[in-house]
Amino acid sequence: MRPLRSTHEGRILAVKWHPLEEETLFSAGIDGMIRKWDANKGRVVAMFELERFGKRTPPFVWSMVVLKDSTVIVGDSYGQVQFWDCSDETGFLLKSFREHKADVLTLACSHDETKIFASGIDSRVSMFACNPEDEGANRWVYSYSHRPHTHDVQALATLYVKGQETLISGGIDTQLCYYEVDKYKRTRPKKVGPFQHKQLVHVTERLHVGRLPIVFMMVQQPRHIQVYKLEIDDTLEEKGAMTVLSKVGVETLSITKFPFT
Repeated sequence: MRPLRSTHEGRILAVKWHPLEEETLFSAGIDGMIRKWDANKGRVVAMFELERFGKRTPPFVWSMVVLKDSTVIVGDSYGQVQFWDCSDETGFLLKSFREHKADVLTLACSHDETKIFASGIDSRVSMFACNPEDEGANRWVYSYSHRPHTHDVQALATLYVKGQETLISGGIDTQLCYYEVDKYKRTRPKKVGPFQHKQLVHVTERLHVGRLPIVFMMVQQPRHIQVYKLEIDDTLEEKGAMTVLSKVGVETLSITKFPFT
């Protein structure tokens, strides 16, 4: 391990390794520059300056994603999401999007690198999609966005398990939201409750008493418990239908002093 002497002017806010080239490292910070490093030699081999749009101060680069083809995506303090081709020492800007009204604080990438997700202070969670057949400036396009959070979104992550990919977002509203990546445009995000809930309904196994089997179901309410006796009719089950509850009786046990917690 060797230290790399920084050439940045000010704080470094984002550092990413290249996913395939073990010796290649990218960094960016408050000077509005992306630097490409050769980690073996300990020096910068290329620098790329972000667009200032006529402003005196450069944009802060808060977040960065590096793809296998050396495309570098950054989110900055101007609300931009920029796509850079950093495959060689010259490099060039592929596309710049300004879909956000404030700082882009976090980025995430799908497992196949065809979707990029961005969010930040304006709480929008945006998706940018890639058309692999297009090699020009229109290869990346803005696709869709959700706004399930009430305040800044500070973290995005993707999870790929058994062919299903999920995007997860979190921020200072203490709310976790998750999205189906393949259905991002068609379905709304779902929220994960901040507290783990106990199971409020319990059902016994079937008891064969009399003509029809029965089960007992207990439902926990804030100040009482309801106990249902359910007689089950299996006659329709053989025809592919769901089990029919043919008779319901209920008994209530009242709890007057304390609610269940």
